[in-house]
Amino acid sequence: MESQRTFLLIGLMLVSFLLFQEWNNDYNAPKADPSATTQTLGATTPESDDFIPASSDGEVPAVTTAKRSVIDVTTDVFTVKIDTQGGDIIEADLLQYEETKGSDTPYMLLGVFDGKQYFSQS
Repeated sequence: MESQRTFLLIGLMLVSFLLFQEWNNDYNAPKADPSATTQTLGATTPESDDFIPASSDGEVPAVTTAKRSVIDVTTDVFTVKIDTQGGDIIEADLLQYEETKGSDTPYMLLGVFDGKQYFSQS
């Protein structure tokens, strides 16, 4: 019985040592020498700040943006707005609770509060 305890303690110490080694590898990674990066960057940057590369054709490609549409889902408890691009829930309201006592607006769980947007990503 005593030898079994000894083997378990040795195994625990070995696993702890290996875990400590991996932790050191993750959090004490060698830092890049900043002087080496400035030398390589200095060789590739143009001399003046107002340098604009010439385009081979005169046209600028048009940027296409995907239209984002929103799906409204209403249940007996929630009203949820789901963005079709990504499936994010961008607004959620509780229908059975009022935002302030006596008002008709439902309590908003997700949405824009004080200029900050809270949403649920999928």
